[in-house]
Amino acid sequence: MSEPGQIRIRTTKDVVEALRSTDPGIRFSILRAIIQHPEQAAAYGATEEWDLVEELCDQARDLNGSALRTLVLGALVSYKDPRVREIFTKEIHASENAEALSLAARYLAGEVEDGEKHSLSGLLLQNNSHKHAQAVADVMMGHKQLNDREKIRIALLSSEEFNAPELTKETEAAWSAELQGPYASHTRRLLETQGEAAFLYLRKKWSNLEDEDKKWLLKWGAEKFPVYIVELILYGLDSGSELQVLAALEAIIVLKEYGKIFATHTSRYLNSQNPAVRLAAVRAGATVGDWEATLATEEVVAVKIEMVMRLAEEKGASAAPALIRLIEEGDHRLRAAATSALQKVSKEVAELMKPLMSNPHQAVQVAAVQVLIAAGEELWLEEQLLA
Repeated sequence: MSEPGQIRIRTTKDVVEALRSTDPGIRFSILRAIIQHPEQAAAYGATEEWDLVEELCDQARDLNGSALRTLVLGALVSYKDPRVREIFTKEIHASENAEALSLAARYLAGEVEDGEKHSLSGLLLQNNSHKHAQAVADVMMGHKQLNDREKIRIALLSSEEFNAPELTKETEAAWSAELQGPYASHTRRLLETQGEAAFLYLRKKWSNLEDEDKKWLLKWGAEKFPVYIVELILYGLDSGSELQVLAALEAIIVLKEYGKIFATHTSRYLNSQNPAVRLAAVRAGATVGDWEATLATEEVVAVKIEMVMRLAEEKGASAAPALIRLIEEGDHRLRAAATSALQKVSKEVAELMKPLMSNPHQAVQVAAVQVLIAAGEELWLEEQLLA
């Protein structure tokens, strides 16, 4: 074993004395040497008076709060000994140090004794300390007698891949508990990996799901299983829950052309008090008899912009008078939306845009120039500039 600091290491006594040195440099050095060469350090053997493992265990107990303690624990990891196991078992339950918990998990992994199972399970399933639950997940993942809750929690938190049980009638309660806990988002992602079978199972349980889970199921279904989503969208729209309504509208948006079948169901939400719902309703294909009149009563610019796009889409060049009014009177965001819409029908509306070149507001003139250039009226514009 190489020399740590200025001490020559020949016996266990030399190792232990170096570990007890008042010089922090020597102690750091010997600990690093033990971590790098654990078998060589242990090869010196133990005597009645000098025992490396016992010394390291004593220091692990006595050095709470010291920077040296993590190195001591790092040195202990390599030694399979009941005394070391006791140290790390206490560590996994009581330590607040993330690195110490990681070392404890590394030491105890796959070697859970029957008498420890109950207390470790409690630590795994509690929701107050993520770092303890995560450490225990790594410890317990190799145990052969795990219940469904434990398996799911381990799959959620372990550092290595672990197969969670399929969502079935038998495992439903365990999955439901996680969906209602602090790892709900991760649980949803884990369920998504089970694909269509999990989706269809949850679809049947719609009435038992919380709003957040219904929102997720609508999104997942719209993206992956649109053929199964129609009924759920109608449930969401009729739920009376603003969160579900918004999720249903957003699912319709994802469906694109197929979402048009819901037009008569979405239009009622143009009168919602929530602008996010109104915006989603417009994007979802809600229909009205007169977009110009609806625009006039809408106060939220983001919703008005979406309505401008719908107006232009449905009426084409005949929407020009209303769009020109927005260029002349609207705020800069509405002006940009109206200009963009008019550029798409620029040739049909070119003559209507030319008078705007006389508008006293430069922003209006700029909008007119953009549409006229799109219409190929550069020569006319050049003549105006030279006049």
